[in-house]
Amino acid sequence: MYKSREELISTIEILDSDIKRIEARRQEVYEELLFAICPYKIGDTVDIKGYSFTGKSGIVTNLRIKRDDYGNKTKIVYIVHAIVLKKDGTKSLNSVDWTEF
Repeated sequence: MYKSREELISTIEILDSDIKRIEARRQEVYEELLFAICPYKIGDTVDIKGYSFTGKSGIVTNLRIKRDDYGNKTKIVYIVHAIVLKKDGTKSLNSVDWTEF
């Protein structure tokens, strides 16, 4: 009727292994998608499109992908993180994230 404790633990370990494998593959696909849809690369100098720094120059330091599920629709966007540049072209202490669709 009921499985033994060892059988249940073994089943959980197998499921955990499958979940880790699937999550690793999903991360690979997200990274491929990010580089397919995002026009920016890390190290690019860009015009910032976020908050009070809009129009200023910045250097891209990180790119992320975000998935939002709304009912039956899935929206995937990328998030750009950049360090704001001063007028003389040196890095400031300010950084900003912005999302593009």
